[in-house]
Amino acid sequence: MQENPIADEYAERNLVGSMLLAGHDAIGQVAPLVDAGMLTDARNRVLFETLCELAEAQQPIDLVVLKHWLNDRGLMAQAGGVEHLVRVTETVGSSANAAYYAGVVRSLACRRRVLSGLEVAQGALAGPRQEGDTWQDEARRHLTDLGELVDAETASQGQTMADVLDRLATTPRVTIRTGFSSIDTRWGGMALGELWYLAGRPSMGKSSLANCMAADAAKQQHSVVVFSQEMKPEDWTVNALARFADVSGQAIRRAQLTDDEQERMANAITDSRAWMVFVQIAGWQKSVRSLLAEARRIQQRMKIELIVVDYVQLLSPGKKVAGIYEAVTEVSHKLKQLARELNVVVLACCQISRASEHHRDKCPLLSDLKGSGDLEQDADGVLILHRPEYYHPNNEGAKGKAQLICAKNRNGPTGEVWLKWEPTRFDFRDLVEESWPPDARQRDRARRGEQQWSAEVPF
Repeated sequence: MQENPIADEYAERNLVGSMLLAGHDAIGQVAPLVDAGMLTDARNRVLFETLCELAEAQQPIDLVVLKHWLNDRGLMAQAGGVEHLVRVTETVGSSANAAYYAGVVRSLACRRRVLSGLEVAQGALAGPRQEGDTWQDEARRHLTDLGELVDAETASQGQTMADVLDRLATTPRVTIRTGFSSIDTRWGGMALGELWYLAGRPSMGKSSLANCMAADAAKQQHSVVVFSQEMKPEDWTVNALARFADVSGQAIRRAQLTDDEQERMANAITDSRAWMVFVQIAGWQKSVRSLLAEARRIQQRMKIELIVVDYVQLLSPGKKVAGIYEAVTEVSHKLKQLARELNVVVLACCQISRASEHHRDKCPLLSDLKGSGDLEQDADGVLILHRPEYYHPNNEGAKGKAQLICAKNRNGPTGEVWLKWEPTRFDFRDLVEESWPPDARQRDRARRGEQQWSAEVPF
């Protein structure tokens, strides 16, 4: 193969190799940046196109799958044979650098096209003189094409902005309401395509609150999938029905309902028949990759709008990583990918480290997520659940109250609300603002510009 002075065969080979080793993640990063025509080596072009086809078909991606795919389609020889496949994987500097390799390949391809356009325009100018202004028109056409090529990315961004403005004017932003008026009024719900984390220390009620939000979303006719490591579908259903019938879940399980409660339960059951809820405890093997595969399978049967994951630290990344930090980071990246790929809200519960208990008021902060992989970086929103009663059991003012802090909201305000916690029902309810701790009411008014705030411990 003749060497192209404006090409980097090593970068092309590393690009294809990183796509093969890192799979769907790498392909998702590079596909918007590079097309097969930008690669100068025909063998790598075939591999690039084939890997993109595998990703589009939602097939697993590794060397064995790629070999069978190429053989079945008679493309192995065009791809350089097994020898080239092995060489591609062995010479990759780092599969984590796929986006960088894609940038190099794209930049060189752009330079080649610029040079080609200049040569064509020069040929038109230096060629035989034609009658009239034909030669000038020909040169102008090639130079115009060249200018459009150089400005392509700017024009593309401008078109994107136009598309966004048109879409905002014609299509309202679709959000999932939580069912808590205090939360939805202040923070506006969670938009499709977003990843939200519900964080807190153990025993705060994260799973219960997430399930309350899921049940309310189902009641609003949103389709919901709950991936739980601990709760069986029948338990989830009982808790949801207990919430809407305003009865005790234990009373339902023990068949100890009064006549009035039985009537409310009957109405709740009738309403729930229209819900689209899948509670998944099987079909995925506690790995985030199998979770993604199961979510895609369900998406083929119905349009999912909310996915609840309980909880992040119980998921394995599905591949070997250096440690816990890297494992949580990989899981978080996959959940972010899932939200965008399926255009759903992903609400994932996660544990906060014990370090938060060293704070004066024991209340976790957003910075307490720093040691938990890239959770904060990936999240569009972070809710932190804290129950002061857990640390101050003898304080009557703390009983039955939970603090929910919106510590991060990429597309809206932050702040806090207080909820009513009903432990016998594993349920949360709105708490009227007059029942909030005085310090919390003061902070809320300060955020809205109604008064100044002086920090105090609420209990």
